[in-house]
Amino acid sequence: MQKNYTASILENPGLTSTVIQFDPLLPRPAAGPDGQGMEIPCGACVLPDGRVQLCMYAPNAQEVRVKFSSPGFIVPLQRGERGLWTAVTETPTAGMLTTEFFVDGNSVLNPMAPIGFADNNPVNYVNVPEAEFDFYQCKDVPHGSVSHEFFRSSVTGRTETCVVYLPAEYAAHPEKAYPVLYLQHGYGENETCWTMQGHVNFILDNEIAAGTAVPMIVVMCNGMLQLPGDGGRSWRHADPACMEDFLLHDVIPFVEGRFRCLTDRDHRAMAGLSMGSFQTCWTTFRHLDLFSYAGLFSGFMRSPRTGEGAHLGVLDDAGAFHRALKVFFRAMGDKDPFFDAFRQDSEICREKNIRCIEKIYDGYHLWKVWRECVRDFLPLLFH
Repeated sequence: MQKNYTASILENPGLTSTVIQFDPLLPRPAAGPDGQGMEIPCGACVLPDGRVQLCMYAPNAQEVRVKFSSPGFIVPLQRGERGLWTAVTETPTAGMLTTEFFVDGNSVLNPMAPIGFADNNPVNYVNVPEAEFDFYQCKDVPHGSVSHEFFRSSVTGRTETCVVYLPAEYAAHPEKAYPVLYLQHGYGENETCWTMQGHVNFILDNEIAAGTAVPMIVVMCNGMLQLPGDGGRSWRHADPACMEDFLLHDVIPFVEGRFRCLTDRDHRAMAGLSMGSFQTCWTTFRHLDLFSYAGLFSGFMRSPRTGEGAHLGVLDDAGAFHRALKVFFRAMGDKDPFFDAFRQDSEICREKNIRCIEKIYDGYHLWKVWRECVRDFLPLLFH
């Protein structure tokens, strides 16, 4: 179904800002193959009717294709004058979609398309507005700050970083301390993804301004931890105990020493998407003395790789579990490839008489769903 998006919507930073720039991409002047001036347009942008325009400047290519982040959805581009390849297409779904450009069979990064981070690589993508997407738009409301912080880690033995959101009122109320949400990304992502791709800062700005969420600090750290090994440094993303140690021994002490935080369990929450959901479940279930809220977005109570579930022993005493955890939130898209695992975890909760807030969204294992998850989770916190 065709849309009718205005320029003010299509140029909103909630759709256009990227990890490398805030303003929308503009056409870039360049010399064509004949040496004459030409203009290279944006490589992936949404048109007013909701379709996506794709463009790649590749004057020596024989073939250019784009693969969207949906299995089997590939769009061939047509060669135009002076080596400009273009196509206009519907998309398999809305939301943030990676657009992988292939030039003569080789995957390349298009410098004129938005750039983010996924699958442990820089990626091109496009943000296609959903039917209801204004909750993550950048609106005319007070905006919180987003900063990169650096600290020494006892777990990795090196300097690490985290991204911290502070609510708009933080600087104006030096006498006030705030609750904290520790928010984790998924496999192949990093600490920048929740703000630069999920736009959680805009979501929280809007929720706080509307009075549906309380002002809070949000801490986002890298769950793809690197530790030294026999062959050099390697990822420890499959080891939830490593993330648990990093969070408890490094991140939380640093954050609580650096910012005005409420430090009791009633004012500490953790959530994550996909890989980050299992890290969340593992850490919160093993430390119910430290956390009162847990959010699992498109993810797992048990290890998706090994089925590890030793930490689920806390579910055997439903009464104690509910007294400790005020909110246990689980959500997933109905087209997610891990949906069977989600249903199996739901059955575990039913067998153990565990109450959880469970939501099913229309969507895949993509940012469209994760943005909706965090929008619905934030208003549940710290009441």
